[in-house]
Amino acid sequence: MKYIIAFLTIVFFYSCTNSSTNIIICGKIKSPKPFTLRIYEPINGYYNNYQFDTTHTNAYLVSSDSFYYINTHISVPSFLYIDFYVDNQFSSRSVFLLTPGDSTNMQIDLSDANRTWVKFSGSNSNGNNLFNTINYIPDAKYEPVKKLMNNTVVYDPDTYEKLIDDITDSSVQSFKQLLAEKKISREYYNAMRKTFQLLFYERVISRLISKNKTSDSIDVLKRNTIVENLFKQLPITDPEIKPLFLSQLYFTNYFFYQALKEKNVVWVDDLHKEPYIIAYKDSTITVDRLLAHLPLIKDDQDREDMWANYMSSTFIYLKGYFNDSVITQFALLFPNSNYLPFIKALYAREITNAPSQEYNLLSPINILDSTRRIKTIDQIATDVFKGKSLYIDIWATWCAPCISEFSFNKHIDSFLLANNIERIYISVDQKGYEKPWIKAIEKFKLGGFHILAGTNLASDLKRVSGIKSDGAFAIPRYLIINKKGEIVNINAARPSDGDVLIEQLRKIL
Repeated sequence: MKYIIAFLTIVFFYSCTNSSTNIIICGKIKSPKPFTLRIYEPINGYYNNYQFDTTHTNAYLVSSDSFYYINTHISVPSFLYIDFYVDNQFSSRSVFLLTPGDSTNMQIDLSDANRTWVKFSGSNSNGNNLFNTINYIPDAKYEPVKKLMNNTVVYDPDTYEKLIDDITDSSVQSFKQLLAEKKISREYYNAMRKTFQLLFYERVISRLISKNKTSDSIDVLKRNTIVENLFKQLPITDPEIKPLFLSQLYFTNYFFYQALKEKNVVWVDDLHKEPYIIAYKDSTITVDRLLAHLPLIKDDQDREDMWANYMSSTFIYLKGYFNDSVITQFALLFPNSNYLPFIKALYAREITNAPSQEYNLLSPINILDSTRRIKTIDQIATDVFKGKSLYIDIWATWCAPCISEFSFNKHIDSFLLANNIERIYISVDQKGYEKPWIKAIEKFKLGGFHILAGTNLASDLKRVSGIKSDGAFAIPRYLIINKKGEIVNINAARPSDGDVLIEQLRKIL
């Protein structure tokens, strides 16, 4: 897509007066082409992670020189999203923290080669500019806690908690400096610190209650002590954490953990092995296995909130898994829910009318092995692609994080092509998924060589990744192999990691 220059200039008129509990965003959009705005305000107090579009229509079309105005109420510091689309294609996202009484303004420049599209001015603008810079590279903000989780040393619970809090303090140091310079308010700083604390706690808890190498290395009783201590430090009863960045994940893991204790199981995967049957009037309702932990939530409002948010996340990340019968089921269970119109609109947008992304292939699609003949990674590296450098993407059609990474392919494919590095996709889809596999390759325009893994290759992938034969093999996973056929990185960076991946690939050139 050609660069499109668009500027969003916020102009405050005398009519844009603000109360102490309202927030105001008003502006003028200049663009050679129409914009689509999708605005995501907190729903029922929860951070709205580009799920529930709170504009009046799903496609709020804004022509050039259109003035727009958002005036909404918040009682505690809250994050908002605004997504910008051009020609029905996603162009820019702005996520920012506002405190009650703020008036903020933004500038959007889609021609910026560095992709620093969003610039803020107005209330706490220095903090929002900093946060968007940090948040631009997916997962970058998690790097310190990822290193802690990957450490082979098994810490005691008190030490673990202290280390995470030290990481939090280090991560908000730049915001603390802005506070000292009086460039952000104390209320903004406190909310931002709590945001990072929440993000790190969530990442640690998520890793500990899911079966993986880290959680396997910690005794279950010690694991439970760590998890419960963290939930005590940042209780879900704190009214200020609901609207903070990615708080839904924290709440989801809290209710996961409560369900683990109630069902007397150890891992989150154990909660989703079978459906859950609940009584309904003179009959029963069968709740899908992915939602089976939700009926265990004791509080009625918490159960409704988490049901709506978890189901909607599945719409986005597992497109096609649910049909609209789950909406009918939700309406039966929560007939007066404020979420219903948003859920229906989200389903229509993500499932029924999901636009395909335009992407020009730099390399053709090559189906190398659709009959699962290839048995080992060594066969790929030293036989089929002898003398070639390889970047291997291990994925499956049902893996939402795998699929989300495909949108970042265009940022590295040109580097792979220019440096003669072969792009290999290995699918671990089970038998019977051959047709969906082909359709996904075509839909997402995955240029490169494609292999369906059989039992032997799947076992060999575990072996080279250092995973026991009966252990869990998490995907997406990426491998880098040099020209000698040596695996130089068994857990390489993702396409979304951008320059981190590029630097890893440079080392094999």
